[in-house]
Amino acid sequence: MTSVKAIIKPDLLIWARKSAGFKQIEDAAAKIKVSAGKLSDWEAGLDSPTIVQLRIIANVYKRPIAVFYLPAAPRGVDVLHDFRTIPGGKSGEFSPELTYEIRRAYHRREKALDLYDELGEKPTPVSLRAMVGDDVDQLGSLIRDYLKVSKATQESWKNSYDALNAWKSAIESHEILIFQASRVSVSEMRGFSIAAQPVPVIVLNSADSPNARIFTLIHELTHISLQSDGVCTLDSTKDRIEVFCNAVAGTTLLPQAWLSGASATWSDDEVRQTAKRFSLSNQVVLRRLLTLGKVSETQFNTLQSVYDKEAKEFAAQQHDKDIVVAQSTKALASSGKLFAKLVLDSYHRNKVTSADVSDLLSVRVKYLKDIETKVYGEAVL
Repeated sequence: MTSVKAIIKPDLLIWARKSAGFKQIEDAAAKIKVSAGKLSDWEAGLDSPTIVQLRIIANVYKRPIAVFYLPAAPRGVDVLHDFRTIPGGKSGEFSPELTYEIRRAYHRREKALDLYDELGEKPTPVSLRAMVGDDVDQLGSLIRDYLKVSKATQESWKNSYDALNAWKSAIESHEILIFQASRVSVSEMRGFSIAAQPVPVIVLNSADSPNARIFTLIHELTHISLQSDGVCTLDSTKDRIEVFCNAVAGTTLLPQAWLSGASATWSDDEVRQTAKRFSLSNQVVLRRLLTLGKVSETQFNTLQSVYDKEAKEFAAQQHDKDIVVAQSTKALASSGKLFAKLVLDSYHRNKVTSADVSDLLSVRVKYLKDIETKVYGEAVL
C-alpha cells in the first residue's frame, strides 16, 4: 500500500527549516534521515513527504504538525530577528538547538503573561536599572541589596548546587523567569536573557557547572538592568556591554570589602578556600584578585590555565557519568520554580487542564505530584 502523502505547501517546509536554524538542506536532511535531494524535491514542490515523514520533520524542526497545513507562514513568530548575538556573531546565526531554546523561552514568557492575566494578577516590572559605565562596585552592592543576599547567607550555603538554587530563588522572587537549556554547546551559549518588561527571562545552560551558572545568572541580571537582551558566552574581552556585565557579576558575587585587609599576594590554596567559602568558581575569585591587584599578571595566567584545565576535566567527567535524574527534577530545572508555580496555580484554579500542565512543563502527568512537592513543599494534586 502506498503511504499517504501530506498535502502541504513547499514554502512552509522552507520557512520551517530556516526558522529552525537549518541554513543548509544537507544538515536538515541528515536529521530527518532522508537524502538532501529528497528534501530539495519536497521544498521545490516536485514531491511531498508522507504523513509519517511530516511527523518526523515537525519533530526535527520543533514545530506542531498543524503549522504545516497553514495557508502561509505565521507572521511575528521569528523571534531571532535582531536578537543580540555574542560579539562577532551575526544575527540569526544560531545552531538548531539554540534556535529552539530561544523560541521556547519567548513562548514560555508569553504563556506566563497569559497565566498572570488568567489568575487576575499583575506582575511587577523589575525596578533594577543601570547604564554601562556605572560604578560596578556600587551596582554590585545594589544588586545584593535588591536580592537580599548577605555575606552571612552566602557563607551558609552547603555546596554549589545549594548556592545556585538560592540565587535562582532570590531572582525569581522579583518575577524574573529562569529556565535552563539543554543540548546546547557551552561554547555557543552559556546564557541569554530577554529583557522585556514585565517578566523578563534568564536562560542558563545546563551543561555548565553550577558555579559557572551562578556567574551567568548575575551577568544576565545585569543585562536585564541595562534593558539589553541577547546571547552571551561571557568570554568576550572586546564587547563593552559584556565586559561591564562580567565586572558587575564579579563585584556582586565577591565585593571588594570582603577582601580588604587580605594579603597583598594570594596563593593557589587561598584562592580555592575563598571560592569554596563563598560558593564561587576559582576563576571568579582569581579574576577579582587580578582586578584588585592582589595577584600579578604572571600568577593570574599560571593559575587560570590550571583552573581552566580542571574545569574542562570536570565537565568531561560529568558528561561521561551515567547519572540518573528524576523526571520531575529535570522538568523543574528546565522550567524554573516561578513558571512551574504559575502553571500549577492556574491548574488549581481551573484555568488550565492537567494535560495543559503536562504540556507546559514538558513532563508526563504522573510526575506532577513530585513537582508539586518541590514547588509547594507538599503535594496538593
